Amino acid sequence: MLIVLGQFFLCLSILIVLHEAGHFFAARAFNTRVEKFYLFFNPWFSLFKKKIGDTTYGIGWLPLGGYVKISGMIDESMDQEQLNKPAESWEFRSKPKWQKLIIMLGGVVVNFVLAFVIYVFMFGYWGEKQQEQNPLVVYSEVVNLEEYPLKSGDEILSINNKNTQNMCWRDVKMELILWGDKDLVVLRNGAKKDVYFTQKDINSIINRSLVIDDIPFVVDSVLAGSAKQAGLKKGDVLNSVNGEVFYGRQEFVSFFQKNEGRDVFLGFTRDGKNKRTKLSLPAKNPSGNVVIGVSVKLPEEKRINHSYLSAVPSALNKTKKEIVNYIGQFGLLFKMEDGAKQLGGFITIGSLFGPVWDWERFWGLTAFISIMLAIVNLLPIPALDGGHVLILLIEMVIGKDINPKILGYIQVVGMVLLLGLFILANVNDVIRLFQ
Repeated sequence: MLIVLGQFFLCLSILIVLHEAGHFFAARAFNTRVEKFYLFFNPWFSLFKKKIGDTTYGIGWLPLGGYVKISGMIDESMDQEQLNKPAESWEFRSKPKWQKLIIMLGGVVVNFVLAFVIYVFMFGYWGEKQQEQNPLVVYSEVVNLEEYPLKSGDEILSINNKNTQNMCWRDVKMELILWGDKDLVVLRNGAKKDVYFTQKDINSIINRSLVIDDIPFVVDSVLAGSAKQAGLKKGDVLNSVNGEVFYGRQEFVSFFQKNEGRDVFLGFTRDGKNKRTKLSLPAKNPSGNVVIGVSVKLPEEKRINHSYLSAVPSALNKTKKEIVNYIGQFGLLFKMEDGAKQLGGFITIGSLFGPVWDWERFWGLTAFISIMLAIVNLLPIPALDGGHVLILLIEMVIGKDINPKILGYIQVVGMVLLLGLFILANVNDVIRLFQ
């Protein structure tokens, strides 16, 4: 737990400091005074603060984000005292609209650039991971698979005329569920077939009433238990139960869980030859699972080695892909009936980090969360960067500044809305823990 928390807070601290530094340096570039630069919020008191020049640098005790206080700007601090006096040359309100826009976008620009830079160094140092696409496996206990457009064993060849040959299965799945209806071409029983995939079909994957898995049940090791008694060996590929063809790991596991204590005939291939053996499924163990005593071989990943220079195009593609995917995932919240329940807070983000400190995984998650932070900050909600940008754009269109008192009320509404979303996301986390 301490390792998970350590990774989470290190990641959060890096992203907050660099995001706020984007605003800070953009403001200073236009000779705009920055009064405060804080990591975490500091209601009532600060853990640390030191004034250097015109700016007080500090660390707050409430780890919900960070902020920079820019002179002459109405922000989440609700400080409007300066607005009762004539504008000074070093204040935000005295600057041209285009300079204000750059200052407001400084943070999200840094987040996008940071993700790209992290990917460059990751690919240059560790290489780029790639995983081959395996044939599709569809499994459901709820959805009628006879009516579902995808079938067990389908291999997706293209999605909306986009070839999937060089995609790993995770990328194929993201292509499937994001951005609405799809025209697919699949390879089914050796023949190509056109398939139309609707939002209803997509929702079956999202709400997990249907499982799509690309991991065949390949035995990686055999332990003591019923599998060893049945004569299974490393490398065996399970393919049927009692003569019924099964495809993916999930389908076998689900069958085993529902048939404890039964004897079944298990079909498998070994060295290219079809074989059959009797398997006695044990009773459920204390944790409630039927364990036959094997581990499943996971798909192998290959790495493409890069120099730091040759990693640039791959890092650029990776950054673009993650931006598009996250925007698509965010849009799904508005299409799903229970979209609000999908919001996650600190527990959801923290759970992404593993119990072992893996620097490659840490930096990969930091890059992804940096993109996520940038996109969320661009939402046109008052008190977020996107809200400030929207107000600036409105002022540019109408040709005059909005009344400061109205801006103050808008900020209050934005803070209330953000607080509500924050509470909802973290309550969802708690509910999921108990479920």
